[in-house]
Amino acid sequence: MQPISCLKFCKANLFYRQCCFNNRLHGSKECHLPQLWQSELIMCRLQCSFSVILIISALQVHSEPTIYLKETFDDGDAWKERWVQSKHKDDYGEWQLSHGKLFADENDMGLKTMQDARFYSLSRKFDKVVDNKDKPLVIVYTVKHEQDIDCGGGYIKLMLENTDLEDFNSDTPYRIMFGPDICGPEKRAVHSILWHDGKNYEKRKNAIAMADIFTHAYKLIIFPNNSYEIWVNNDKEAYGRLEDDWTMTEPLHIDDPDAKKPDDWDEREFITNPNSTKPDDWDQPETIIDKDAVKPADWDDDMDGEWEPPVISNPDYKGEWAPEQIPNPDYKGRWIPPKIQNPKHVPVPELYRYKGLGAIGFELWQVKSGTIFDNILITDDPEYAKEFIDKQLEALRPIEKVESDKLDQELYRDIAGRLGGGGPPKGEETEESTKDDDENEVESEETPENVKEELSLQYMENFCKPYISRFYSILLLFVLSFLISLLIFMTVMDNIDIVITSRSYQAYSGQTTSS
Repeated sequence: MQPISCLKFCKANLFYRQCCFNNRLHGSKECHLPQLWQSELIMCRLQCSFSVILIISALQVHSEPTIYLKETFDDGDAWKERWVQSKHKDDYGEWQLSHGKLFADENDMGLKTMQDARFYSLSRKFDKVVDNKDKPLVIVYTVKHEQDIDCGGGYIKLMLENTDLEDFNSDTPYRIMFGPDICGPEKRAVHSILWHDGKNYEKRKNAIAMADIFTHAYKLIIFPNNSYEIWVNNDKEAYGRLEDDWTMTEPLHIDDPDAKKPDDWDEREFITNPNSTKPDDWDQPETIIDKDAVKPADWDDDMDGEWEPPVISNPDYKGEWAPEQIPNPDYKGRWIPPKIQNPKHVPVPELYRYKGLGAIGFELWQVKSGTIFDNILITDDPEYAKEFIDKQLEALRPIEKVESDKLDQELYRDIAGRLGGGGPPKGEETEESTKDDDENEVESEETPENVKEELSLQYMENFCKPYISRFYSILLLFVLSFLISLLIFMTVMDNIDIVITSRSYQAYSGQTTSS
């Protein structure tokens, strides 16, 4: 409702009250507004009601996530009506619904690859075409390599809405490719390939995929500030800026070419103990004569030569002495030059935007089949995506946790049997193993402090967005309640005003009659 309409509304009501009072003072029991003011009063009230409807609609639109695709395969064979098997080749692998070996609900199915050493090509259209302008784009789905995968893909491809699904193949253009790809212990990557300006770009450094037999959720979020997050289950495995972690543009930040390592920067993690001295008895020969050896009785010096006792390894030999190494108290870690803004970087404000996405597909090669795909969601609401996955896996996770602990115990026993010792009890860790784990959890590439601060701000911004959105929803709800209360109050006041005016008129008429 525009401010001028509010003024008209108040003006019309004020005129109405003055008119009624004046008419009754002059002996008229009728109370009529001029036709113009009656029209204005009606129009103002209609505008106010219409504004309330708009606020309710805005509140509903604001609070509901946009769902471009939701696929849970829970409606039996109806999935075959939505998904299209490619006809590009006639020997693509077959698919079948399955809940797998571990499940909480036998009706909770996923789509499973069924034939070994096959290519797979299956796709479907979105329920709603994507245009994520000024909004996040969230892609999440679950993968379970129940076959103990050795080599095979588990990723998805997102394509334009006009893609020919019956001819979907490895050469079909796509806009986003995301998900795990595993081949032996040396390749366990979470692919994150993004399209820009006619080319596909692989992320500089891929997150690590899970290669066990359990269900894992893979999630990619692209935010409208050109930042991103990659999640595996509930762990954020990667985050940053699109400009920095893909080569789609010149990176936003580069190493400062003028920066130099300080002279007192010590990168040596260990140093020689200055108090370390070689023991006096350290130097011993590597081999010695066997003093217990006896010349054989049939040894003939004339024929066999002079007998010499054999040489054996010296049990006191300690090798080459090296001074003790101790932790360097001045160790500062590997020096990394600070980052600066790249002067060659040309901002692309809508690098995050994907317009016209309307199809999703599996285009894979698997040596050993058995992967189950499920719980596919593409939306604009990160919080809704998290709630969706948590709800879908709520009952399954405890079951898989029990099986995971069981396999861990079997592994401990196997290792203990081979080494002749025992592994740590279930649920317990030694102080030493915990310390080792902590030391191993060191990033291979550190991030400069100034970039860390910027990324932290981006993370806080992305983290707070759902809560800010909810705050605005609550605020709108409060405003709506206030407006409705105001309308009720004004209606009541109008009725009270009429009563007061009527009684004032009666009192005035009584005084006039007495006079």
